[in-house]
Amino acid sequence: YVSKNTTTAIDRQGSGHVIGNLRRAVATGTNTYAFPVGDASAYAPASLALNNVTGAGSITASTTGGDHPQIASSGLNASKSVNRYYTLSNTGVTLTNYSPTFTFVSGDLDAGANTSSFLVGLYNASWSYPSVGTRTSTTTQATSVTSFGEFAIAECRTPNAYTVTGGG
Repeated sequence: YVSKNTTTAIDRQGSGHVIGNLRRAVATGTNTYAFPVGDASAYAPASLALNNVTGAGSITASTTGGDHPQIASSGLNASKSVNRYYTLSNTGVTLTNYSPTFTFVSGDLDAGANTSSFLVGLYNASWSYPSVGTRTSTTTQATSVTSFGEFAIAECRTPNAYTVTGGG
């Protein structure tokens, strides 16, 4: 737990990162906080731009390798995804919204995945799909998010096509 709530309380040096949960104190105002998290195989940090924080508290972030366990129930294409998901949880922070940017390595991508077409899915008992901001070959940003949970990144699943015949 990083109790100092300044945005510069964490300064990543070299190749180190947190494997597991990183909980950071959050101050009031509008600030961006870095979460240098990953797993044993990759550094996959998240950055959260928090808007209009009126109640201080803390936010915890982590990342898990592999597709989200509920991705099959989403509108996301599991075969054209980032094989990693991010968990963000809030303890006491009151804010208007936030814009998280998720960073992944090229080795996390499914073959043929088009990063410029990625969407973000937010799972918290059910799926919702925040607006997408900036995308690069190794980052995807969601914008104006108002809740917390688990975030998956992928292309949109191809919709089912149906042929209707008959008359009437």
